[in-house]
Amino acid sequence: MLNLDVASGGTNTVILIGTTDLTLTAAKIAAELDINTRLGSLPAMTGSDHSSFQSAGVPVLFPTIFGARIHVPEDNFDSVEPAILDSVGRLSRDVLQCLIVEAGGGLAPPTGCDLTPS
Repeated sequence: MLNLDVASGGTNTVILIGTTDLTLTAAKIAAELDINTRLGSLPAMTGSDHSSFQSAGVPVLFPTIFGARIHVPEDNFDSVEPAILDSVGRLSRDVLQCLIVEAGGGLAPPTGCDLTPS
């Protein structure tokens, strides 16, 4: 499950939240794309759209941006940072391409694609 929520404003660091294999793969791909990332987690007793999937055992990735304005009047198109949205979009595209390759799809793997369990 790829949760693209809170992906366009705030800092220029993409926080990778989710299951270990997907977050580590995303970090490798991001490094190849020269996208600044760090591994993270949600604060205790909180959740997001991916949480129920993760609880059910579905692999998840939530590339998010801390510091973005959410659920406030300023949460509108004016707060979108095109460069940040581009980074999250390129990273998500290559992670999805990596998953398609792992599933036997006919695409070439993006640089950094390694879904071998750690």
